[in-house]
Amino acid sequence: MNKENKKWCLLIRSVPFQQLDKIVPKVKEKFPEVQLAVLTHRHGVEMASKYQEVDEVIPYLETGSFDRSRLPEAVRSRSWDAVIAPVANESGSGFHNVLHCALAVPAKQHWMVNLPGEMTPIQSSKILWQTLRNGFYAFVAVLAASVLWLPWVVAFSLYPRRGE
Repeated sequence: MNKENKKWCLLIRSVPFQQLDKIVPKVKEKFPEVQLAVLTHRHGVEMASKYQEVDEVIPYLETGSFDRSRLPEAVRSRSWDAVIAPVANESGSGFHNVLHCALAVPAKQHWMVNLPGEMTPIQSSKILWQTLRNGFYAFVAVLAASVLWLPWVVAFSLYPRRGE
């Protein structure tokens, strides 16, 4: 992504700006030589532009959650040195769409930064395992709910209703 042969890091803004206040200095500390770009929804462009450390703001034009298939061309067409996906907890749970989105961006390194500010590499195998595990848990929950409610549905459908 050689804009004058500089190194570039993309930060996907998936957390509130209060958390970004803590993350941006840590990113610049870990990658002091990089230019920092922020991918944010339209409503966050103005706020993201106010950070002195941010060299470019790229608007995510879609509404709703980040989706790997809807990344802007300005992100997809470039090869990044690093991509960082912030999450608002310690494990990254509940941020699978953002982690999948980060992995879809062509980059040398993919990182997750959690609420305490710890940066860890994003591993696609770990994300795949979590997705499969969560899908299995959802299937078991639906199955259990069906099994537990089925006797009640049958029992109440056999009783005559008042007035019949």
